[in-house]
Amino acid sequence: MITPFRDPGIADGEKSVYSIKVGDAPATGQLTSIVEHDGDEAYVASINTGSDDQYSMKVEQRIQRSKGSLVMESYKAASLFAGKVVSREEGYFVDTQHLQFGGEVGPFPSGTMPLLSAATLLRGLDFQRGSKAKYDLWLAFSVVWPLEVKVEKRTTMKIGAGSFDAWQVRIRPSFNHINGLLDKVVAGFLPPFILHMDAHGSHRMLRFSFPSGPLPWNPRCVLELEA
Repeated sequence: MITPFRDPGIADGEKSVYSIKVGDAPATGQLTSIVEHDGDEAYVASINTGSDDQYSMKVEQRIQRSKGSLVMESYKAASLFAGKVVSREEGYFVDTQHLQFGGEVGPFPSGTMPLLSAATLLRGLDFQRGSKAKYDLWLAFSVVWPLEVKVEKRTTMKIGAGSFDAWQVRIRPSFNHINGLLDKVVAGFLPPFILHMDAHGSHRMLRFSFPSGPLPWNPRCVLELEA
């Protein structure tokens, strides 16, 4: 499969701990991300947050590695309350086909990416000011939506984990495939998704700021590297 994702060379066993904040309230919890190697063939990236006796979320992602490129292979996520499953979703994107809009059966686009996988897959971006890329966000079942990604600028980030030289990256859903005018209208009010990635090494995610809802007054959620 031809893929737009480049392998940034993440170290085996890399662990990142992020604080979780919504709006102006103090941090409400932590999210832990661990990336492990399955030989030279894949990254297995897990995400955990919450506590076993209250609300928790567990995500496991398998990302294939081949000749300096990455392909999203599978995504499994579950949310639980007091140990009871609230919701569960799974996606398998390699060597499969699914029912698409229009009723035809076909494969997922090569740039398919669940949102939480951006913390791993976008570490291989072309980090130059003004660089752009297009991907397909997997929403649920067989639904994907075009995304536009732009590297905006290089900046200094002062966060819980320290001071970092970082790249600021903007992500936004595109509506150009429906109507160019609609795309411009939506871009005027849809709150932005902003990533900050370490400018050095394997470009670990430092901060992710995103809307908690589709309207400008919905509070923003922020994940920020603590350790």
